[in-house]
Formats: sequence, C-alpha cells, structure tokens
Amino acid sequence: GERGGRRECGASAGQRGTTYRLLGLGAVGGARHMLLGFGGRLSQRTKTTTTTTTTKRAAGMTFALHSHAKSLDECVLVRKAEAEEDITIRMLLPPTGQQRNMCRKKDEPIGKPLERIRRTVSSACFGKGGKAKGREAKKQRGDQAAAAFNDDTADLGVTCTMLDHLGHPVPETTTNSEAWQTGYTLELKYTTGREEDSEVVSKKLKIETNLPGCSELALPRRIIAGQILTSPAWTLEFCSSADCKWSWFAEEEGGGWTTIGEGSPQLAIDEKFVGRRVKVRCEPACGERAGEPREAVSQAPVMNSPPLRFMRARHDAMGARPAGSSLRVMSYNILADVYSKTSYAKDVLYPDISKEHLDTDYRQQLSLFEVSGFGCDILCMQEVDSILYDKFWSPRLGSGGYEGFFSPKTSKVEGCALFWNQEKLGARCTESVHLRDLFADEGWLEKHLGAEAASTLARDQNLWGILRKISTAAQYALLEVQQGEGRRVLVANTHLYFHPGASHIRALSVAAILAHAADLLSRHGLTEEDCPVLVCGDLNSEPDTGAIELLARSSVSAEHYEWRGCSRVS
Repeated sequence: GERGGRRECGASAGQRGTTYRLLGLGAVGGARHMLLGFGGRLSQRTKTTTTTTTTKRAAGMTFALHSHAKSLDECVLVRKAEAEEDITIRMLLPPTGQQRNMCRKKDEPIGKPLERIRRTVSSACFGKGGKAKGREAKKQRGDQAAAAFNDDTADLGVTCTMLDHLGHPVPETTTNSEAWQTGYTLELKYTTGREEDSEVVSKKLKIETNLPGCSELALPRRIIAGQILTSPAWTLEFCSSADCKWSWFAEEEGGGWTTIGEGSPQLAIDEKFVGRRVKVRCEPACGERAGEPREAVSQAPVMNSPPLRFMRARHDAMGARPAGSSLRVMSYNILADVYSKTSYAKDVLYPDISKEHLDTDYRQQLSLFEVSGFGCDILCMQEVDSILYDKFWSPRLGSGGYEGFFSPKTSKVEGCALFWNQEKLGARCTESVHLRDLFADEGWLEKHLGAEAASTLARDQNLWGILRKISTAAQYALLEVQQGEGRRVLVANTHLYFHPGASHIRALSVAAILAHAADLLSRHGLTEEDCPVLVCGDLNSEPDTGAIELLARSSVSAEHYEWRGCSRVS
C-alpha cells in the first residue's frame, strides 16, 4: 500500500460541492495512510535482454543481422532522426565485407563520406599506403583498367557515386541530410584479382533510410502469473508498438520454446507456466517496411501471483467508468525507487516488508493492475521516477488509451505525472512550473499574492531563502470534454515539501499553485466560473493544517498555529 511514516500523511480537502470517496485505511510500519495500492518502477539496472542476433552499437543506433532482413551486402542502412544533428551510415564494404559505421554531420557535403568509402575500399584492394600504392598498382594493371575510373579518383583505383531515383549522379556538394534517401543507390567500382587477370567490379547498394527498429527490449526481473499483465520495456524507432509483430514463448521442460501468445506487447501469463522462463519477440514494422527482430528472455522463472482479491474488491466497489460528463479522478503516490531502496526505507519505514515485495520491478506491475482496474478519466501520480515514466508508465497507459506528460522536480530524479483518458478528454494546454521560480520572482509575488505578502516574505530572508530552494513541481492540464457542450476543467497535480516542521511552507506552496492556476485561466480567457479547478496530489498535510484550510476556505487565518515562530502572512 501507499507508504506512511517517512512523511506526514493526510487527505486533501476540496472546495464546496466536491465529493470524495475514501477507499480504505491501512498501516505500514504503524503509520495510518490512505490505501491506494502498490507502486513501483523498473530499476535502471535492469538489463535482462538476451538476443539471438548479432548486434553492434553505432552512434546511438542498434543494428542487428538476421535471416529475414534484406542482406546487408545489398544495401546501406542510414539513420536520420529529425531531432539529431548527425546521421549514421552502416554498410559492408567490398571486397572483404568489412562492416563500416560512420557518424556524419547532416550539413556536411556527401563528398566527404564518399571519399572516406573510396579510401577504405582502396586500402582493402591494394593495401595501406595511400595514393602512392594506389598509383603504382594502377600502372601495373595497365591503362585499360585505369580507364574504367573517373579522373577524380583514379589515383585510388576506386569510384563511389550516389545515384538518385532516375540513376543520375547526385552532386557531391549535396548535404548528407538531403542526399541519403530511401530509393537512392550507392555505386562502387573497384579492381580485384592479380595483375595479369585483374578486373573491374561494379556493385550497387540500395540506400534504406530510417528502417523501423527496436534498440532495446527487456522483460521485468520478476514475472507474475495470473491476471497481472507482463510487458517488456522497449525502445522503438520509426514505428509504434501497434505496428510491430509481437510473439510470446514459454520454455519447454526438455528445452526449446512453445508459443503462448501473439499480437500484443503485453500478456497475462497462465499459471501453468510458473517455474518456467518466458521469452518475447518484437518484429518492428511500419507499413511494408520491416526492421530487425529482437528477443528478450526473462532472467528468472515465472512466479505465483499474490492475492488480488482486495484490489478486485475495490475495483468492483467503484463499478464501471461513469458515462456522460461525470469524471472519475485518481491520485496515487507510487513510491519512487530512489526512496524505496534506501537502508532507512528497508530498516525503519518498512521493516516487515520483504525485499522481494519492496522491489520496484515487482511493485510497478501491481500498480498498473491497480490503476487500470479503476477506469479513471484523470490520473494524477506522484513520485514517478523519470526513467520509469518513459520506459513503463507512458507506454503502458498509452496503449490503454491515455495521454499524459511528466513534470520532474528540480532534482530531475522523480516528479509528477498527469494522464487523461483520450476518448473522453482532450488537452487544450499543459504546463509545468517549479515553485521556487515563482517565489524568486518578486514581481509575480506582488501581482498574485499581494504587495503586503510579497514584502513580508522579502523581509524574512530565512523563509524566503527556503521557498527559493524547495524542489516542488506543479503541473497543469486544461482539459475539455470531447462530447456534449465541451465543458472544461483545469487539473493541477503536485507533491508538496515533506518536512514535518514545514507546514507553513506547504500552505504558501498551495497559495502559489492556486495563484498560477488563476493566471493560467486568465491567459485563456477563462474564470473559475467557466472552468472549475481540481487540485490533486500528495499534500503531506493533515486536516488542521494551513494548506487544507486554504483549499477549503480560500484563506488562512493570521492566527493559525503554523505562523508561530515565523513571520505572519495572512
């Protein structure tokens, strides 16, 4: 369940007319908490991929050779991503079949990589020694062989020309970005054989640009049988998971593999395969173009599922997703990996939880089962690891029809994630802000919190210094119902500063979050009457704190106990 004890725990309060439903209360390590389920993340150290192909890494791109792909000695593979300054060129150079990987600038003329290819092939044909040996070998072969080459590269005994779709030479002043295109051809001419029987060989290589690829595929360290969906972490390029062909296999007792599923990147592993390893295969594709398949084998055998009846009971109690304009909202702190694996967490906060059950790789799968079963329209998450968002939550929830974005804290290690059901909601805008940036802007404070509050904060250098150091992030999504009258709601998600003695910091943080929400509405020509504001998150605040009083009553009394020992700000 959601942890307690490490921080102050409590429930948020809402504005007038808001209804909350408490799912249950429980305890971990003696601390009461709201029962939301299990959380988790895929460890950065997870590297369980086992492939049956031979791979080489070049400039951030993984190439693999396999029997189903077009033979590499017939083509040139080029990776040309829009967001990157370089392109990667891969080919097998004749006559030896040596593999060559080149990383070149996009704005560089193609004459430079072509010259590099000429010299490499020349060296393979005539040995090292540059032009002198190339010249000597050419004289020995006679003028007839030399006439097969153009004047510019005769000294090397090799020509390398790029041809366009019509077979016309591409000027060597053309940039790499423009020249390397699918359907173009690289034509090589070189001389082979002994002096007395040398011959000119012509070889044409088709250029293939941005083939679909899977550069990473890894299964969880712990695979759970039953209703928990197993899904690998993957990195795809120039294709989507829906375009790829997915196959699942279980290890047979006598060796070999048997197919247990096809068509989806996630699978509920049958309990009869407990004790066996499983394997997943991804064949990347985009339209008629297919890339290199990749396989991953589980590191450990499939394990039995824990009892899920308490999760299913909560799912059943909530019922189906509401129809019409009603929205179901869930807020969930999933416990970041960076906090769960510390000795303090293991020995003090969760001494009764086994290492296996505290492991993020195990918890994240249960978290996904928990979240998916509620059928939320809006999901606000806290303590989401930055890597886990990209490798687990975004692709898994994305395949379930959700769209979202991630807002890291200033530490960049973990942060908040906000998702919404695309079938029901669309985003007019999304925004992220670090609260310390707001508190550092005196003009913003005076405009949105008032001149008196701004001057009071400025006089208390200790308090103002703390506010300008906190790592708290807040994220906003202005959502619009897709059907009907197109009603809007502004959702804010945050995780407030945890220190037990910092209740007043949390109250001031809520004030800043609400002020920024009002400013965002104003910039879009809206008011709170037009668009309700929904504040979600882990507030680390109990019902009698200033943060909750501010949310419930729109103000905090100047006599509130949290102001004792610090400057009064009403």
